[in-house]
Amino acid sequence: DPKVFAPKAVANPPAELGFRLKLIVQLVKAYRQHHPDIQTPITRAIEEEYKVAKVSSRTTYSASIKKVIYAALHPEKAKTPKENGPTEEQYKRLLSELVIPVEKLEKFGFIMRSPETITPSRIRTCHRCGAEFTRDEQLSPVQCQYHAGRVRKTDFGRVYECCQSEVSSGDTHPCTVSNMHVFYWQNKEEMEWSIPFQNTDRLFGESKGSLFAIGIDCEMGYTTRGSELLRVTAVDFFSGKDVLDIFVRPYGEVVDLNTRYSGVSEIKPEAVSFHEMLNQLGHIMDKNTILVGHGLENDMNAMRLIHNRIIDTSILYPKHKATPTFKFSLKDLAFQYLSRVIQTGEHDSSEDSLAAIDIVKYFIKKDIQ
Repeated sequence: DPKVFAPKAVANPPAELGFRLKLIVQLVKAYRQHHPDIQTPITRAIEEEYKVAKVSSRTTYSASIKKVIYAALHPEKAKTPKENGPTEEQYKRLLSELVIPVEKLEKFGFIMRSPETITPSRIRTCHRCGAEFTRDEQLSPVQCQYHAGRVRKTDFGRVYECCQSEVSSGDTHPCTVSNMHVFYWQNKEEMEWSIPFQNTDRLFGESKGSLFAIGIDCEMGYTTRGSELLRVTAVDFFSGKDVLDIFVRPYGEVVDLNTRYSGVSEIKPEAVSFHEMLNQLGHIMDKNTILVGHGLENDMNAMRLIHNRIIDTSILYPKHKATPTFKFSLKDLAFQYLSRVIQTGEHDSSEDSLAAIDIVKYFIKKDIQ
């Protein structure tokens, strides 16, 4: 009877009633099968779903409630606190020690000072196929052929991840075709012309309510204004919970949302402006908040932020191995140090943020042993 499993009302429902009901039923079944000690599984399931629903958005609800269901189905994998783990104060001290100096960030491509502004040329080079085109003809249909995947080193040589074709002097036939060219701004001065950079010292200042450290991950897509921000996800370092997950409305006209890698398939009605994104970000961080992530120079550029408190796993790990021209992927680090397989199937920006956080925690725990 649907009335028996009816979800509790919330001010801003994160999903349709039928979908919430379906997940409550799944949770009830999990409790009955794996938790015989729970005497009222229906009541428990409704309450647990309600806890998730009242703090979730339409973006985060599905993933959050499915984590609850997974935990109920696999009680043997439930995490128990480690008695000898670092305290929160120890974490704060050690995180502060891991903050990368400004000079080193600059060597790895971070923009740490407000650039001058230059007006970009109308002629652009396609980031994918290398063809030249003018910005005013970007939306005209063309045949843009390219390899969608990155180049990866294997025991058999260098191959494209997209189709596993070998990278050779004669190259291979591109495996992907698009009907429009895309571009990046060529330098920081052009980026400044498009959307100005802001320093968090002045933008956010200090705030007592800000979090000490957050994992951050941004998703970008291509528009007539180059590569633009589409989504920002932030995860609290200590709890591992999402504290921000918003879609951003780009300035330019959409050319390609890059869904394969961004996970963004549409500009949703609830997407906020770039200005509002910064406003919401300022509710959870200030100039002293430590930002944790992988390849964060790309995220900071997309948000047009200059911030001095950065921990970037692509620079720090493996220790003393990364260079400005060579860094290990987050996928490889997660597998090597966490035995975790990530970035399979639909893209999950929370998964990437949490992986970077857990890699940092892994090395902190290892260093204090």
